[in-house]
Amino acid sequence: MHNITFSSDDKFIISGSGKSIILWNVKTGQKIRTFEGHTECVKSVALSHDDKYIISGSCDKTIKLWNLKTGFEIRTFEGHTECVNSVAFSPNGKYIVSGSTDDNVKVWSLEPIYFSNKYKQLPQFKNFSAKISKKNGKPYKGVEVAGKNILFITNDLGEGNFNSPKTPTKITFKKGSKKYTKKINFHKDSIYNVNLKLHKPSHTHFEQKITDLETLVYESIKEKYDIELLNAFVKRFPNGKYNSEIKNKIEALRYNEAIWKNSTNIYKQYLIYYPKGKHVSQIERAYDNKLYTDAQLTNTMQAYKDYIDKSSSDFHKSDAEVTAYKIAQSKNTKSAYREYKNLFSSSSYASNASSGINKINKQVAKKEEDRIYKNAQNGDISNCDTYLNTYSSGRYVSQVQNRNKAY
Repeated sequence: MHNITFSSDDKFIISGSGKSIILWNVKTGQKIRTFEGHTECVKSVALSHDDKYIISGSCDKTIKLWNLKTGFEIRTFEGHTECVNSVAFSPNGKYIVSGSTDDNVKVWSLEPIYFSNKYKQLPQFKNFSAKISKKNGKPYKGVEVAGKNILFITNDLGEGNFNSPKTPTKITFKKGSKKYTKKINFHKDSIYNVNLKLHKPSHTHFEQKITDLETLVYESIKEKYDIELLNAFVKRFPNGKYNSEIKNKIEALRYNEAIWKNSTNIYKQYLIYYPKGKHVSQIERAYDNKLYTDAQLTNTMQAYKDYIDKSSSDFHKSDAEVTAYKIAQSKNTKSAYREYKNLFSSSSYASNASSGINKINKQVAKKEEDRIYKNAQNGDISNCDTYLNTYSSGRYVSQVQNRNKAY
């Protein structure tokens, strides 16, 4: 065991042990959860300031980020070339830092996991005009992408049925007050990069790009961690060649977002979007864990019944039934046992609740018999007769009959 840390409320301990991270209950000393994923010895662990996330550094040269409640791995950071000996969260929780035997200290940003709304739409395309300088020449539309002026000669962009002119063709390119003219061999369904860095018309040149608009946009967004942006790409190119890759990335981001935020609503959204997704089993388990954790926080019989009703699996069903029965037991009243029977009528503990009610009834009856017997002891013959009439087979029949004789 190489590293140990406390939670901020001193209720839990996190330790690095072998290839695993273990969460312990301080009071009971019991192991609560094991986090597995590293392939070599875990050298360092740290807990976020809000006690929601764990980071671990290992001799497998990686740092892993974990969700404390669900036990799921959220993300792996790779970059060190030797064992990672120390890890820590920044005070604002947006960064982690790691130190390694490779003599490097690295700072890692957690921002992509927050799915910032910085990228709300596809890269902005600024229109300019390009005109074929021949009779009946059709205007060609162009856009500015990432500082490059792109002239589209294609009929696949939904911008008109463009036909490539005969080659070579002289075109006039106009941007603002400047005008440029150039002869170029056009090819259908190609994109041309109009290089305007040099302002003299004689220095203007056109470079043919062996790509298409989809590839151009794909290259500009493929490293982004924004679901809305990637969805906009899929919508713009519904039958595109990168659709499968982008959709898989969107699903992975939704999975990471769900695990990171640990929200029942986001878990449900994932299951609606991806009923046959790659991470359905993990999400179902995490969703079930979240529902059960919420029930534990409320800790009422009704809360555990609500968990069973909402859950689509049986991961914690028996635990919920047992815990709810223990609540009824701790109250030890007929109303508590009746509540349990009404809520969990099909539970194996429903018969135990019935037994609890019978036991209480017997205890009440016993106390009442004791009370009437006490009256018989301290009162006259009528009190004795009351006892004998009420409890013909009672525990104190012989004593009361002897007292009757004494009268």
